[in-house]
Amino acid sequence: MDFKYCDNPNSATPIMFLDKEIGSKNGIDGAEFKRELMALSDLDGTKKTVQIWINSPGGVVTEGQDIYNAVLKCKAETYCFGIAASIAGVIFEAGSVRTMADYSKLMMHPAYSEDGTQDKALKAINESVVTMIATQTNKNESEVWALMNKGTKDDKGTWMSTKDAVKNG
Repeated sequence: MDFKYCDNPNSATPIMFLDKEIGSKNGIDGAEFKRELMALSDLDGTKKTVQIWINSPGGVVTEGQDIYNAVLKCKAETYCFGIAASIAGVIFEAGSVRTMADYSKLMMHPAYSEDGTQDKALKAINESVVTMIATQTNKNESEVWALMNKGTKDDKGTWMSTKDAVKNG
């Protein structure tokens, strides 16, 4: 996979872009993104901060978990320059420094199946996502679950402005 990577002209900080759907056929492969991020972080044998610039609708949770864990391991900084929705929003939360543009939106929601059915696997995925968010915010798991479920049945999501995201921790 060919990731867009560039050096910030004002510093030696590597930048990676998470700007497509995660896990889709033409999107971002989570395992490959993770390997690239880990390599950039340790490019010259020293741990470097890597910036992850996010403008993504989200995607497959398990692929996003690969990226989330690498962001935590590398202590990467995350920047939302559009939307960080669904699992991309969870990845945004993993940043050691999190920055949103004033026009950006963060969205979270429970995982769901296209046909609306619930099963043990979907419950386990939701519990995992809630734990991931609670660990990175000042919210407990009940508060995160309530926040994820503020959206209506039709829109399947809670959208937050930059101010709302800061207010919600």
